[in-house]
Amino acid sequence: MSREWDKEFITELGQILEAAGANVTADVIEGDDTLMIEPDGESFPVGCTVNIVHPTEDSTGVFLLFPLFKELVRKVCDDLYALMRYMNKYLQVGSFAVSAQDGYFCFRHTFIVDDDTDRTLLIAMTADTLDIAAATAAMGADIAAPVIEGTTPVSELLNNDAVIIQQ
Repeated sequence: MSREWDKEFITELGQILEAAGANVTADVIEGDDTLMIEPDGESFPVGCTVNIVHPTEDSTGVFLLFPLFKELVRKVCDDLYALMRYMNKYLQVGSFAVSAQDGYFCFRHTFIVDDDTDRTLLIAMTADTLDIAAATAAMGADIAAPVIEGTTPVSELLNNDAVIIQQ
């Protein structure tokens, strides 16, 4: 796929999401065509970026990233690792990630795109995946918040209270 395809895909997805009421901005960030979706409390309870990436010369991926918490101290990141691993084992779409070095907790998902895929189908698949991912990210943020705030130890959450069922 070409850079033109990337730009067209991001533009079309942005127009569809905007028509559905989302607040979106398209830009090129670090060389990747990117769609930034602002949180609205409903369809997008947390913010998200959608990037078109090229992991190899012959492949194109759609990368969804939901930054949930930032500037976390090392101890909180270390505590989140166990919770993250527990929550991830039940997910079919995406995964939570912690970067202790950068102090971030996020939710992410990537899927590879076949250049023969019908554009309308691909846009619909991306929108459906965004819905699932946004709901999952919001649930994960709610589960992790008490750990980040220091009000609940991770050990109290490693049960059904930390299981996310994606729908």
